[in-house]
Amino acid sequence: MQSHLPKIFKDESSVNIRLQKLGLSRDGLLEVRTQAMAAAADATPFHPANAAGLLAYLHGVAALRRLFVGEEWRLERLDNMEFIRNDALKVRVGFSNINVASQEQTNPKARSPRGAAAERACSHTVDMFEHLIPVAAPSNDGFATYFLMMDSRGAAELSCPTVENGNYFECFERIFISDGSDFDTDPLLTDDDESANDFDPIVARR
Repeated sequence: MQSHLPKIFKDESSVNIRLQKLGLSRDGLLEVRTQAMAAAADATPFHPANAAGLLAYLHGVAALRRLFVGEEWRLERLDNMEFIRNDALKVRVGFSNINVASQEQTNPKARSPRGAAAERACSHTVDMFEHLIPVAAPSNDGFATYFLMMDSRGAAELSCPTVENGNYFECFERIFISDGSDFDTDPLLTDDDESANDFDPIVARR
């Protein structure tokens, strides 16, 4: 049972205002989604079963950086995870393939396991009254960790999750970018590509 109801932004006006405060744009995130979906479509029956998800992840991360890294955002690698990072806003953003995006009644779940590194990056703090500080709470390093989450239909959301038991558990904030209706395609990511369609390396201390 979810202990914190997420703050959900789903109408176009509130989505655009919230993204602007985060130094992002809906058009830019939609372009990341579109490039990731296009990359997934390059997978053929001769590729490994996880190819569509793997290509979506690789090109999703690259598009996120290509479109946003500049004066405000910079590239970040944290515990072998790939992000962009805004030091002024104390926000980082990664990319993730999930089961279902932008459906209020369904919590996002990653299509591959989340490891200890993701759990640390998403370690959010809540005040004594169990209210989020601020809308999305910072992790232990002072940064709020978001993921642009995309499903097989092309639906996408920008969400600030926690991680428990190897997957996203609850989100403090969900910003619905698209329900997939603007992307007319058959599902490109299947259950067969769970094993490596999204990286979350297990980092061991020496």
